[in-house]
Amino acid sequence: METLLGWSLMGKLENEVKNDSYMTVLSLHVNNKSISDLWSLDTLGILDTADKQSQMEIEKETEKLFLNSVKQNEDGRYVVSLPWLEDHPVLPSNKGLSEKRLKNTVDRIKNLGILRDYENVFEDWKKEGATLNHLLDGAPDCYKMTAQHLQKSMYVDNCVASVKSEADLTKFINESREIMALGKFELRGWQHNSFESLRDNCNESQNASPILQDIPVLGLLWNIERDTLKIDVRNDTQKTWKIKANWDDILPEEIVHKFEKWDRQLHQLNKLEIPRWIQWHKNSKHSLHVFCDSSQQAYATCIFLRSVNQQGVTCHLVAARSRVAARSRVAPLKSISISRLELLGCCIGLRLAKTICTDLEELGGIPVYYWSDSMNCLYWIKNGEQWATFVMNRVKEIRSGSEPLQWNYVPGNLNPADLPSRGCSVNTLIARRWWEGPAWLTEEEELWPISNLYPDKNVVNAEKKNQL
Repeated sequence: METLLGWSLMGKLENEVKNDSYMTVLSLHVNNKSISDLWSLDTLGILDTADKQSQMEIEKETEKLFLNSVKQNEDGRYVVSLPWLEDHPVLPSNKGLSEKRLKNTVDRIKNLGILRDYENVFEDWKKEGATLNHLLDGAPDCYKMTAQHLQKSMYVDNCVASVKSEADLTKFINESREIMALGKFELRGWQHNSFESLRDNCNESQNASPILQDIPVLGLLWNIERDTLKIDVRNDTQKTWKIKANWDDILPEEIVHKFEKWDRQLHQLNKLEIPRWIQWHKNSKHSLHVFCDSSQQAYATCIFLRSVNQQGVTCHLVAARSRVAARSRVAPLKSISISRLELLGCCIGLRLAKTICTDLEELGGIPVYYWSDSMNCLYWIKNGEQWATFVMNRVKEIRSGSEPLQWNYVPGNLNPADLPSRGCSVNTLIARRWWEGPAWLTEEEELWPISNLYPDKNVVNAEKKNQL
């Protein structure tokens, strides 16, 4: 039929059936290790003994490879082969990709006109020669003692050392300069609390630092007149991620009150000074006392050096560590018991004690006492039964680095590790002079805390390994 738009054709058509098919594919790959890291206590530095041993073996093998392959080429430059991990998975070659990226990088810095700057940096590195450790290892025999002292005292590009007398100070400075000069290294900016030697060195060297009262030392302030260490406090914005607050949100009154109280106390921390020098005499009798504790917020350890001589008994804080407990991350479905956290405190206490014993090796074999206010943990440590995996791994590590008889009970109110595990106000910290150790530690050994163990049988037995 004809229409205004032209001819149109009308009629029936065959039925046309249209079928649309839809398919949705969901690919979900879960990395169990990454997910478990959200609540795993191992992420806080507490590794199973087997894992740690395996890592140590790899590091020793790598060090052995380095020592066996390092040599000098015809130009006198040191060369060393690359470390290769045995039995690693076969990886695809990325040589082509690497060459392409290298070419693109070179072309880009050429176009920017800075290629020569890069070449100058590499040339400076070549001129510097071998590493500092290599220089100190090869120091002349007459400087061996000073070289070893330097090796233990270097932190990146800072040397933080301590000597016993004016004569030792002069010898250490002079020999250190001569040793470092062999590798074109220059030790400068000497600061120490011997004012006569300090002024002499300032007159000798143009690079000597002016005499200051407070010297920055690895994040602390060292007062050379009083020989104390203190913290330069700066305000940091408190994190409120736990309540998922945005920047413009008004914080709950409780959090605001806590923050304001904390903020008002910060300036008082400038009054906190801890003696740096730990004095001892040749005839002194020394012992290390490692205190461990935990709360739901953190687990902590602190170590005191007890010295007994003719002048009496003194105690000095030599180290302290505190780690936020796993519950402050993403809490697991099954809550972590205080006893388990206490056991982790014992683990970091053992590890810190090993480090301190190494640092104080010149004192000889120092007896070490471990103290905890958890009877449950002490029962696990002292009894070699088959515990469940978590407890067994920690107990195995503790018993491999210490003897059960070294572990002792101390009541909670007499445990100095209670303070770093739970926290306290600045006024309380200063008033208690916590770094001097508990008062009972200056008493005769017969007056130290002593108690029989009465653990919670339900808690202890819950960690027994299931018998098939």
